[in-house]
Amino acid sequence: MNKDELEGKAKEAQGGLKESLGNLTGNEQLQAEGKADKVEGKAQGLLGKVGEKLHEAAEQVKEAAQHASEKAKEAKEERQP
Repeated sequence: MNKDELEGKAKEAQGGLKESLGNLTGNEQLQAEGKADKVEGKAQGLLGKVGEKLHEAAEQVKEAAQHASEKAKEAKEERQP
């Protein structure tokens, strides 16, 4: 879990608390702020997950390119007398 995912989870939890407090007190503004915080936290968490997946994909592409380069060098060396 990366920084954005952690911060997103915290923001979601904070929003849930605000919303609950707003529900208990009948404070509509606090309810709305809580809902907004939950949505913001969810979005930040998803952004963190996407970033992590992109990083993993980039690493896989890098490894595949290195492997292909090594195979090409081996094939070239085998063809030379």
